[in-house]
Amino acid sequence: MTSEVTAGRTLSAEEIRETVAARLELPAAEIGFEEDLVTLGLDSLGMMNLAAAWQELGVEVTFGDLVEEPTVRAWSALLSGTEGTGPRPEAGIAPAAEAGEFPLAPMQHAYWSGRQPGMPLGTGSHFYFEFDVTADVARWDAAVAALRRRHPMLRAAVGAGGQRIVPECRGLDEVVDLRGLEKPDRERRLAELRGNLSHQTLPVGDGGGLDVRLALLPAGKGRLFLDIDMIVCDASSFRIVVGDLARLHEDPDAALPQPVLTYPEYRRLVAESGRGPGDADVSYWRDRAEKLPEAPRLPLAAPPERIERVHTVRRHAWLAPETYERFALHARSNGLTVSMAVAAAYADVLAAWSEEAEFLLNLPVLNRVPVHPEVGRIVGDFTDLLLLRVAPDARRTFVERARAVQEQYRRDAMHTAYGGTSVLRDLARTAAGANRRAGVVFTSALSLGELFDEATRAVLGTPVWMSSQTSGVWIDLQLIEHDSGMLINWETAENLFEAGVPEAMFETFVNRVRLLASQPSAWWESLPVRPPAPQLQARRSANDTRADLPRRALHERFFRLAAERGRATAALWGDGEKLTYGELAERALRLAHALRTAGVTAGDRVVLTLPKGVEQVVAVLAVHALGAAYVPVGTDQPEARRRTVESLAGARCVVARGPDRDAADGRIPHVDVRCCTDRGLPSLEGPVDVPADAPAYVIFTSGSTGQPKGVELTHAAAHNTVAALNRRYRVGPADRTLCLSALDFDLSVYDMFGPLTSGGALVLVGDEERRSPETWLRRAAEHRATVLNCVPALLDMALTTAESRPAPGGWPFRLQLLGGDWAGLDLPGRVHALRRDSVFAVLGGTTETAIHSTVQEVTEVDPSWTSIPYNVPLPNQRCRIVDEHGGDRPDWVAGELWIG
Repeated sequence: MTSEVTAGRTLSAEEIRETVAARLELPAAEIGFEEDLVTLGLDSLGMMNLAAAWQELGVEVTFGDLVEEPTVRAWSALLSGTEGTGPRPEAGIAPAAEAGEFPLAPMQHAYWSGRQPGMPLGTGSHFYFEFDVTADVARWDAAVAALRRRHPMLRAAVGAGGQRIVPECRGLDEVVDLRGLEKPDRERRLAELRGNLSHQTLPVGDGGGLDVRLALLPAGKGRLFLDIDMIVCDASSFRIVVGDLARLHEDPDAALPQPVLTYPEYRRLVAESGRGPGDADVSYWRDRAEKLPEAPRLPLAAPPERIERVHTVRRHAWLAPETYERFALHARSNGLTVSMAVAAAYADVLAAWSEEAEFLLNLPVLNRVPVHPEVGRIVGDFTDLLLLRVAPDARRTFVERARAVQEQYRRDAMHTAYGGTSVLRDLARTAAGANRRAGVVFTSALSLGELFDEATRAVLGTPVWMSSQTSGVWIDLQLIEHDSGMLINWETAENLFEAGVPEAMFETFVNRVRLLASQPSAWWESLPVRPPAPQLQARRSANDTRADLPRRALHERFFRLAAERGRATAALWGDGEKLTYGELAERALRLAHALRTAGVTAGDRVVLTLPKGVEQVVAVLAVHALGAAYVPVGTDQPEARRRTVESLAGARCVVARGPDRDAADGRIPHVDVRCCTDRGLPSLEGPVDVPADAPAYVIFTSGSTGQPKGVELTHAAAHNTVAALNRRYRVGPADRTLCLSALDFDLSVYDMFGPLTSGGALVLVGDEERRSPETWLRRAAEHRATVLNCVPALLDMALTTAESRPAPGGWPFRLQLLGGDWAGLDLPGRVHALRRDSVFAVLGGTTETAIHSTVQEVTEVDPSWTSIPYNVPLPNQRCRIVDEHGGDRPDWVAGELWIG
């Protein structure tokens, strides 16, 4: 560098290029003046380090200035016009600097608050490492004591009002002698130490931010346990601490030069330098704050505030040097830093497991303000957060998504002087920020080089274990350069999540990164995140529902049974009223003849507006006998809605209870259902042949707009559900179904055709009786009903009645089929309390998908259930849970239910 650079007055384009080239280990001639330095491998951390180095020379430049346009030409224009102030002067330490109290930095305050009782996921925030070392107790004890003397923050006593340095410089916190134990007991004891120390909250209030213990093992070996609280030591400081510890152990007599600067003095110099956030920084974040999204809505087993003790699990993977280099090459060729490309892959995976596709990533930002030449040698907390909004769009290519993440990061990074902790504090004062959580963290230390230098590794070797905990954090993804490759650490608050979720997310993420490293073309594909292979296989198995069920019209089996077993009971109601199969068929065919006379033919729609009872059943069978489809409209519906339904359905006629009439106002003809009992009227010779794919009924729902919306179902679709349930539960001639559902509710389809296609019988109740559970329970007992197919609310009414006034014969139903609504968790136990052998099944589905599509039998309620789940599809049906783009959701993630 020239003398001008040393003076800090200006930086020429060549000088900038040389500095960048040295950092990237590239020939300066290979760096174009207009070339985006990101494509050459200069990431955000590298720019932070460049800004810090130039600031030490007195050049007034910030990371935000550099990240705005990362080219040599742009930086030259920026820095050549800068009025520098010369190198920063050395600052001495005031004599009382270590003794007095000084305020907490922003992240220190966040760490302190997060460890307080009652905070969500409240725990200490700390780095925990284990090393296999020689068991020289005296030497390690002296090294640890010297380390505490060298770095005062390792003995900082931290409280709500501030922090102070305590004088004690003790050595090892504990020596544990395990030499006399057998190997299994020794391994168990080491595991206990790891479990306790890796999850402890260090006593920083007493100056205990550093905890070092040594376990003595056979053959002169030892295990060193090193635990450091983040409130006194950030990630960059941790490297300094471990490196100094190794050097102090290796050469106890070596006098490492004591840093001239201390952390308290650093904080004072920063405050005096006026290097706080500018108005533009504050405005940038405050203008956006209330519009920022929240943490991703991941599948949680319990709310964070209900987790009493956080159990952190670390998963890790390593990209070998050649794989890491390929990934980096592909990233740079697409104008991306490695960190931002990995962040985009991380965001994709989080989005796949999140109910919302837009959320915040928390990025720790290292910010050692160069107010003194020795800033880089001291230990303390120099971090803050950057709140990065991500919104992965699965319709775009991976490169496009990653570039969007990088561009948002660049915009945000220009204003990091107003840190994320300040933004969160602002939000906490608003209604919008009341539920903001730290959520997920992305930590990239790739530009810092190897975690430990060669001299450190020579003493400590490779860590046998490493982990960390951070209060309030759900997932922390950490990237570290290790053995010339990339180490991926994925740490989760394991007991916060539903079982299997963290592992599935981690495996999906690692596979995604490896795919991007191996296939350059993948970067230009959309790369939808698919659920893990075991989940997809489980779904394929669950959806393998092909069954040999007859494809026929709903009524076909009934009329055959009427011919074969005409004297068998088909319907019972009231005080001893009943019809046989033959009698029911006779009435249906008589009404069918009257409908044909009124002009009804195959394929027509016939509106049924009848009170609940046997006449409804007769009318349904009559319409089907002609090959037409019935359209039920309740007798309680307003006249205007009836007319609307008639019009929308294109109905040929209406079956009602009243005299036949052709309305003078042009309305369609009405047929009086009572004609079916007049033996003097002619009958249809027999039911016409009806294709299984012909429409069987049209049920009108309210629709999302409140206007009636018709849902048309074929015979085959409805018969598949009926036949599947009859086969599964062996419904046969001995069964009788209590029919409670209204005809315009599709549960009534099984009420009728479940029994009538299996030789069983219907137990019918009228509209008035239906309102009294005591009455219809009495009818069920009188007529020996065995099957109850209804909505959960009706079962609840029946159980309440039976519990308060037990019937002499006990609970009559051997089978409960519930559908149409969520079933209460109390219902199975109440049923089984009345009749232990009774089958309790919850059916799910939609009107559009033929009554029911899924089945869940319940013998015991799972304590983790908040409601009874859908479980598995019925025969010949398939189910998928998908996102807004039709992609399969992973297990535990809410989405749209598709049924086919």
